Amino acid sequence: MNMVNDKRGFALMMVLWIMAILIALSLSFSYMSKISLRGTQNARDLTKAVLLAEAGINRAIIELQYKKMKPDDVEAWKADGQLMPIDFGDGSYMVRIMPVTARVDLNTADEKLLRGLLKALNIDSDTQDIIVDSILDWKDEDDLTRLHGAESDYYMSLDPPYKAKNGNFDSIEELLFVRGVTREIFYGTDSSKGLREFITIYSKSAKVNINAAPMEVLMAIPGIGEEYAKAIIEYRSKSAFKTLDEVNAIIPAAYQTAMNYIDLNEGDVYTIDSVGILNKSNMAAGIKAVAGVTSADYKCYYYKTPETYDFEAVKKESNQPKKEVITKIK
Repeated sequence: MNMVNDKRGFALMMVLWIMAILIALSLSFSYMSKISLRGTQNARDLTKAVLLAEAGINRAIIELQYKKMKPDDVEAWKADGQLMPIDFGDGSYMVRIMPVTARVDLNTADEKLLRGLLKALNIDSDTQDIIVDSILDWKDEDDLTRLHGAESDYYMSLDPPYKAKNGNFDSIEELLFVRGVTREIFYGTDSSKGLREFITIYSKSAKVNINAAPMEVLMAIPGIGEEYAKAIIEYRSKSAFKTLDEVNAIIPAAYQTAMNYIDLNEGDVYTIDSVGILNKSNMAAGIKAVAGVTSADYKCYYYKTPETYDFEAVKKESNQPKKEVITKIK
């Protein structure tokens, strides 16, 4: 009798153990399924956010073409760096358009303009000396080292070693190879903006478009300090400068110094930043592009996705009324 009870007890224990294992496996599979489902949903939402950002890039190009066709239309989008928020489907995209002429061109800017930009970004004077001289050394064709600069002998001592370009920059990211330019200076930090937001290689001009230049670029222009930069921004918030005489009236004491660095040329090449945001999940994705745009065609020079943005800051800045999705082109 005891043997029968022992067998029954053993069988019961086996059943209980098997049930426990099956329950553990079931819970494990359930958890893994939830994780997989969540990952799939995130991937789907990210794809949607990227597509929204791409819609923003395409919309910006179409609006720029419309602006080229009808420059006097007051409803045409302005390429002034203002954030344009647009509802689209179950999300929205936010677009910022800036002519590259509103930035400092690495390949054409002189020492004063480069130093002014670094100063406007609150980079200390010793680092300014190193970066400015090193940029000029990087571009020139000789191997003579400026006082605070660097040529191939310096770069070949690094690990890994490389040589100075001795030629123009082919991308703004190339600046990271130049002595003194750290990732924090180039990309910025939580408390300071990065150099990459204010430089270009596409304007092909030593001058800056004063109608669209941001505060930091205006302050970089010789003769224009913070006070005059604020006055310029306040003036153009009401009406764009149509002649340089209008600029002279706003900055009379600085105009003679600044006149060799400013113009009103918007050009045909633009930086376009686009952020797509999905309403339900709050998923966001960014794209940065540089495109040459005419009334009949466009050419993309630079396209980066995903591009990192401070999405919360973008949302806070987006305090304008939403635009209609339908374009004005007929």
